[in-house]
Amino acid sequence: MPIERVQAVVEVFPDTCRHCAHALPARARGLAGAPRRHQVTEWPPIEAHITEYQCPAVVCPACGETTQAPLPDDVVGQFGPQLTALVAYLTVVCRLPRLLVQALLEGALQIPISVGSTQKAWEEASAAVATPYTELQQALPDQPVLNCDETGPSHQWREALALGAGRAHLRLLHDRHLARRARADPSVGRDV
Repeated sequence: MPIERVQAVVEVFPDTCRHCAHALPARARGLAGAPRRHQVTEWPPIEAHITEYQCPAVVCPACGETTQAPLPDDVVGQFGPQLTALVAYLTVVCRLPRLLVQALLEGALQIPISVGSTQKAWEEASAAVATPYTELQQALPDQPVLNCDETGPSHQWREALALGAGRAHLRLLHDRHLARRARADPSVGRDV
């Protein structure tokens, strides 16, 4: 890593000469060249940031009934946007099973979570991207050119499309792309 990324530098000086065993000064005066560098990268301890919203019941002085304030509008569910995005990333992009996501969150991040809560977080993330996804789905058929990475074997492309949320829509987009390409080159889309 470049020195700008280093958070701590520890200078390690030898106590004795490795050639003659003579004692060396604590801070070596006769330095020769640049020091040998060895970097150790560590994952910092991560602790979940937990915010508790307390809604006390307030007694009305006029009627004697109690009223509680609702939660703020931006408080949705039990998990914040970063944790919800992490769960969605692990389940959709990394294709980890919900049970494995639960084990990772509990073991590595000390976030107790049920398998059902991982599913709920995934559903929240899916709902959050539903509108832009629909807009993209509606806009793509009208585009004169659709580009995608077709460098891998065609069966890998088809398998990748068969996985994850919205696979039928992605398959439709893929087929439309191949149909457009096939008009220009009839060999496109056929297994050779």
